[in-house]
Amino acid sequence: VEEHRYGVDFSYDALQKYNKYTEFINTTISIFGNLDAIHKCKNGDKENNISAASFRNDIAHKNGWSETLDTSIDFIKQIDDVYNQLLNNKRNIVFIGMPTSGKSTFGKLLAEKLNRNFFDCDDIIQKEEKMTISQIFQKKSENYFRQKEHEVIQKLSKENSSIIATGGGVVLNSENIDLLRQNGLILLLERDLKLLFSDSSRPTVSSYEKLVDIYNKRYDLYQNSNDIIIVNDKGIDEILNRIMAVIQ
Repeated sequence: VEEHRYGVDFSYDALQKYNKYTEFINTTISIFGNLDAIHKCKNGDKENNISAASFRNDIAHKNGWSETLDTSIDFIKQIDDVYNQLLNNKRNIVFIGMPTSGKSTFGKLLAEKLNRNFFDCDDIIQKEEKMTISQIFQKKSENYFRQKEHEVIQKLSKENSSIIATGGGVVLNSENIDLLRQNGLILLLERDLKLLFSDSSRPTVSSYEKLVDIYNKRYDLYQNSNDIIIVNDKGIDEILNRIMAVIQ
């Protein structure tokens, strides 16, 4: 099975790995020459605007192998299901959102529930720099912090089956989102501005005025960077159940 981000191409060499189906595959190959025809039957011939159903029927009637063809397509669908499950188990779950929206809280809870590794981008940076984020901003600069953040994202994007809580400003660099999307499902924890709160330990939201300003400036970035939005407007258990429902 040759992996692609949104699908699978089925080649003879790849399918040969499934030893229990070798005889069946050899029979299919002898009929169609290769699995390209079956792949087109399943997905339709997009180049010629032929539907999957009409293409399949055309092949079946011409060759007199409708039963074998249907079996082949069912087999590919089964492989699709297995592959999608493996992909789901392998991908990272990434939380983005405003500071104090609950990314670290729900990231830790989800990691415990799924028995996965948990990574908090801000915590990693603070440990590496041996300084708080506020100290990094004061003694070095925000630009320095953003570069360190990008370096951490580059490393974490190579992880598998992990839960990642990003910093609130991760969306400021579109490359961060591109990296996280390579093997991750990005969840936006969205919380009403009235439920967010300022935090003196976080330089970008050290006052409520700054919080409102950041919220307005980043709103569109958050909306354009997520795969799924989770509205954080209920108790912890209910929100965790919402997250579990969308990732499975």
